[in-house]
Amino acid sequence: MNDIVLIIAFTIIVALLVVIIYMINKRKRASDDDLLSDSDDETADFGSKGGYDVNGKYNGNDKVLPSMKSGELLKSILKRLNCTYKEGDDDDIWFTYQGEHFALRFSDDSYWVRIYDAQWFECTLDDLEEISYMQKAVNYCNARNCATACYVIDTEEEKFTVFSKCDFLLNSNFPFPDDYFISWLNQLFRLKRDVAMQYDKEKVEGEVKK
Repeated sequence: MNDIVLIIAFTIIVALLVVIIYMINKRKRASDDDLLSDSDDETADFGSKGGYDVNGKYNGNDKVLPSMKSGELLKSILKRLNCTYKEGDDDDIWFTYQGEHFALRFSDDSYWVRIYDAQWFECTLDDLEEISYMQKAVNYCNARNCATACYVIDTEEEKFTVFSKCDFLLNSNFPFPDDYFISWLNQLFRLKRDVAMQYDKEKVEGEVKK
């Protein structure tokens, strides 16, 4: 008789434990579902609340501005930087910034932008030492900079020239697009300076080895 009572009591205890565990798990699932729902709502709202204008200022109206076309955005940036510019036949813009001449290549169908720093080194193809020093300087600095220097061997004009370029994404909804654009111009200035310094170093080392 005592055994039967113990079995019944044990069964009741197990049943109660099962019910308690079930209720705890049910509450936990409900809490997780609420968290997921809140997260989904926040994700849906992300990008629809708040935005920046092309000056990098928060617009305060809880709406993201529609994207400007690349050409329109670039020209607005150049105007704010007080840069003189001229539009080319294709998707090109030529402009001057801090006394340096640049060219912009873009497409209104893409956010990709390329800036060229026009030819800033030249020598004749007969000057093999100068070419060697510059090639070494360009290769060295390209591995250490965001922008890229390129050298061109023109057999028709019989000259060796160097220019530089950088490629990046730009969109009117980027925060502070003007500053972002300037940062890439600064990368081109830095590359040009680094190449010039490395060129002088290669030249000195070359003279020592003679």
